[in-house]
Amino acid sequence: GTAAYMSPEQAKGKSVDKRADIWAFGCILYECLSGKKVFEGEMVTEMLAAVLRGDPDWNTLPSTTPQNIRFVLRRCLVKERNRRFHCIADLRILMDEMREINEATTPVKSTWSKWILVSTTSLLAIALMVFAFLYFHGAAPSEAMHYHVSVPPLVNDHSFAISPDGSRITFAASSAGANSLFVCKIGSVTPEPLDGTEGAEYPFWSPDSRSIAFFAKGRLMQVDATGGSPRLICPARGIFNGTWNRDGIIIFSEGEELRQVSADGGESATLTTLDEFQNAHVFPHFLPNGVHYLYTAFANEPSKNGIFLGSLDSEKKMQLLTATVSAAYVDPGYLLFQRERALYAQPFDVKKLESMGEAIRIADNLILDVRIGISPFDASQNGVLIYRTGNMQAKSQFIWFDKTGNQIGLAGAPGMYSPDFDLSPDEKQIAMKLIDISGSRANIYLMDWERDIREQLTNNPSANIHPHWSADGQRIAFASYRKGDSELFEKKVGSIEAETELLVSSENEQTPSWSKDDRHIAFGKVMGSDIDIYALPLFGEKKPFPIIQLPGNEHNFEFSYDNKWLAYQSDESGINQVYLISFPDPEAQPKRQISNNGGVQPQWREDGKELYYLALDGKIMAVEITTDTGIDIGASRELIDTSMIVLPSDQRQYAATRDGQRFLVLKPLTEAASTPITITFNWTSLLNKQ
Repeated sequence: GTAAYMSPEQAKGKSVDKRADIWAFGCILYECLSGKKVFEGEMVTEMLAAVLRGDPDWNTLPSTTPQNIRFVLRRCLVKERNRRFHCIADLRILMDEMREINEATTPVKSTWSKWILVSTTSLLAIALMVFAFLYFHGAAPSEAMHYHVSVPPLVNDHSFAISPDGSRITFAASSAGANSLFVCKIGSVTPEPLDGTEGAEYPFWSPDSRSIAFFAKGRLMQVDATGGSPRLICPARGIFNGTWNRDGIIIFSEGEELRQVSADGGESATLTTLDEFQNAHVFPHFLPNGVHYLYTAFANEPSKNGIFLGSLDSEKKMQLLTATVSAAYVDPGYLLFQRERALYAQPFDVKKLESMGEAIRIADNLILDVRIGISPFDASQNGVLIYRTGNMQAKSQFIWFDKTGNQIGLAGAPGMYSPDFDLSPDEKQIAMKLIDISGSRANIYLMDWERDIREQLTNNPSANIHPHWSADGQRIAFASYRKGDSELFEKKVGSIEAETELLVSSENEQTPSWSKDDRHIAFGKVMGSDIDIYALPLFGEKKPFPIIQLPGNEHNFEFSYDNKWLAYQSDESGINQVYLISFPDPEAQPKRQISNNGGVQPQWREDGKELYYLALDGKIMAVEITTDTGIDIGASRELIDTSMIVLPSDQRQYAATRDGQRFLVLKPLTEAASTPITITFNWTSLLNKQ
């Protein structure tokens, strides 16, 4: 009904049929090739007059436009509808040489909102529209068709999903420092934002393709795909994706276990419990019967990592594949999963619930996120596959900034570093977690960039994470999963002796942080779906005691240099903020909030008069602290704009020197723009080519 694309019969107010759509298709194709509309006018009446009486200016088409495409355009834009194509399928054979247009025409730029990436060529967009129309109107191509759709910078490499009917894509993107959901129809290049979805990540669709569930600010929410106010389903923290069946049951991962809840809302209930040596159950995916589901189990022993089959009505579990990635079932009978950088389809009998034959490789060069394990792909139930390709893991660079925001130097060479590091007290090296290429091992390394030396501190097949230096610079505390749960260990720097247990219990302890006198270690203890703060004395009976036991997740604990205060981040309010409490008695002074619009990763200046944190828009902020009489907290002020996407969990992306004059920032070397999403129609035809 838009005037510039309205057929003559529609402009006259007569009855219309699908030939009016063919006219509109011709208008769009003409516009993409020529860079201008077929019929223009300042007023709607002028446009309609041009549609009724004017003729297309065929001279505006590029001289190299193939004759078959010129013929298609003339047959689409003939005013007498009886002379137009009667069905879009009639012109399909004439579009078989569409690639020739891509080689022979110049791209036409479009003016979208500033954060949307311009497509590489307008022709790719129109090609996507053409084949999307054919595909969803019963004229599916006999071979797989690949297209690339540019998207804004995503929250992460895998926060996107395709609707079960294959008609729309949703993704969580970062814009102006906030995450939100967007929906893009297949065949369109302009995503539509969904209001009220700030903080969204890990979206997934309802089985009828009408609603989207997502996680935001410690809650599982749902929103209509066409917009409207999001609705609360239940609280949810520490998440890794979810799945929704036709009976209105949602399964999602929270902390270490899978939970289930009604899509209508209510209390969630535990669905799975960990077996011996397992660390977490994540990435659930329902099979078509809505009873059985896939999930991934992480374990200490690599052979016990795997994709498992579970059931809503049974506690029995069955391992299907050995892997540390997510998997999905798609008709007509395949499990899709990633192995290193390739995407595979494993034949699977959904009735017998068993694999058959060998897995078939169908795509290469997928992004490999060895830190998380969730794979950057999704598929509809009618043959549309989407995935993202790119670097195996983005390289990053340690960069020194001064307090005024100027870059003053580099620290070491670029590498595939994890944002899980700690600066040594002498500020000459860092302790950091590094992950091997398979993603099955994470160990602690020391990196001395002045001497260009990297030394491995731990060598264990389990995950070893969250290193933190002692104040004297002689020891490293870290968390390790070598005994099943996450426990606390320490290792003396430069020693060949084995690591020493700091705290081993039946619960999960993580993110250790030394006090400045090396007499205490603050750490997080996983308590159900929450993470509380405890302290471990390193003297006397060495009995841990609680500091904070509140709903929410606390991370990144940092002692002041006089050991009287503990700074930390918490999502107790639904958004991560930085707080301050007294130590060792948290009741001695009221808890104080430091950040005002969200913040993570607090760091102290050694004189205790300034506290730093990373705001959610990527800026390093400073707050003046006065403790002469009680405690006074100043206003937050910006120091450095890092332009980074902030990781709001237990990661560390920067470190402050003791005097607060320099800041070491780990910045990704990739551009802020996301790599495109590849859309493949009729992907099952790829199976016959292997």
